[in-house]
Amino acid sequence: MLEGKKNGHISFFRYSDGTFRPDRLVTEVMMKVGCLAQEGCKRFSGIMYSLSAPNNFLRGITMAQAKKGDKVLINYTGSLEDGTVFDSTLEDVECETIGGGDFFPQIEEALIGMNPGEKKSVVIPAKDAFGEYDTEKVFNVPRSDVPEDLKPEVGDELTLSNDDDEEMEVTVVEVNEESITFDSNHPLAGEDLTFEIELLEIQ
Repeated sequence: MLEGKKNGHISFFRYSDGTFRPDRLVTEVMMKVGCLAQEGCKRFSGIMYSLSAPNNFLRGITMAQAKKGDKVLINYTGSLEDGTVFDSTLEDVECETIGGGDFFPQIEEALIGMNPGEKKSVVIPAKDAFGEYDTEKVFNVPRSDVPEDLKPEVGDELTLSNDDDEEMEVTVVEVNEESITFDSNHPLAGEDLTFEIELLEIQ
């Protein structure tokens, strides 16, 4: 090596044959992203302009972007308007296929075009999430119609079934001596949901 130059964040060295090459760290980065100059590792004439504008040499790099049909690994955190976290994958990464109906359509649409490592925030209105809260889905059942061995408490989530074996998920909202009040709204009905998503990998 005869001479070293440094501009911005990239160091270039002129070798005895008159060619310039970036230092070892930059070369390793370039090899990882598949962006070595067209003439191999001997002459980086294609990026010499980066001596004056070092960031420009990254413009030609094309990173993988998620598209419909891709199987991806994501992290997400779902929260309510008051900041309450109702769901998170930080300890269990989620795997889904974009467009496969594995998640809310708004999340799948947001993933399209994302690069690994990219993050987005998506807000889903209540009507598009679990629906608006419906007071008609709150009903009372006389104690006499409830099995004697069932002793529900407020907050319990139960599955009720009728004579046709049709099931309904409910939450106990009130208990007294005469009746039990159930709510068949989804626990998140009426809530706007915010999802912080991160694309980890495109498989």
